[in-house]
Amino acid sequence: MTKQSPHPRHTRRLVTLTVAAALAVAGAGLLAGCGTVSLRGVDPESTDFELSGTDVTITSANSDMTVVPGDVGRVQVTRWVRGGDPSWEITHDMALDGGGATDLIELRVDCHILQNCLARYEITVPRGVTVRLASDNGDLTASGFADGLAVKSDNGDLDLSNLTCAVGIETDNGDIELRNVTGNVTVSTDNGSLNANRISSDQFTVDSDNADVEVSGLAAQVVRLTTQNGDLDVVMDEVPREVTVESKNADLDLAVPHGDYEVSIEKDHGDSDSQVKSTSGASNTITIVTENGDIDLSYSD
Repeated sequence: MTKQSPHPRHTRRLVTLTVAAALAVAGAGLLAGCGTVSLRGVDPESTDFELSGTDVTITSANSDMTVVPGDVGRVQVTRWVRGGDPSWEITHDMALDGGGATDLIELRVDCHILQNCLARYEITVPRGVTVRLASDNGDLTASGFADGLAVKSDNGDLDLSNLTCAVGIETDNGDIELRNVTGNVTVSTDNGSLNANRISSDQFTVDSDNADVEVSGLAAQVVRLTTQNGDLDVVMDEVPREVTVESKNADLDLAVPHGDYEVSIEKDHGDSDSQVKSTSGASNTITIVTENGDIDLSYSD
């Protein structure tokens, strides 16, 4: 692994707030009577990073991040930072779990006691690069990717759109907006909502806990939904080959187009209303297993 500083034309640094520092800042703000921190009037700073391959991981903390692909030769980063000690750096050829390697770009800011900090980043990644994003305590927006996107977020909302690639999402304490996706989708979410619209994929998988899930315009061959303590509302535009739902303490509303389905419903403590006719031996299957929740299975057309 090798570390590289930003391109020589810039030598500034970027952002990571620890939880302890964030709490200290909040307390200090109350004691000192500090106002709300704003980026208004902050001049942007820019740098770029050369990649050693076609895989990059970008991490940030306590800041909002917007990431898009572009016709560039290096990763372009622009930041707006108020307060703290910002830094940014790249480490080449970090080993990935399961094999392979990635370049790691870390964006951080050290925020000291009695100091309020705020940061925002806009990032452009060369086309043809697989992108992994990790955000802690900040909102993340990504759009336009075609070569693979994986996102991990803690305490922040996600807005992902216009993607033509496989998408993997893992969140804790944040809402997800997912729109206009062509490619397999895997979502794992805890304590937040998922709103997905216009998804076309071979496989669509959601595992949620304490999260409401609403999906519309779904065209997928295989749909697997697992939820606990959160309602499911799914509308499909094309006949699926296989739908499997396992839920606990959740209501389910599932609408599918007219077609031949073999339907299996197992429920414990909940009402069931199915308008979809079950045909034994049909090539398309719908399997629903619920505990403590109502089921409404209907046609979407």
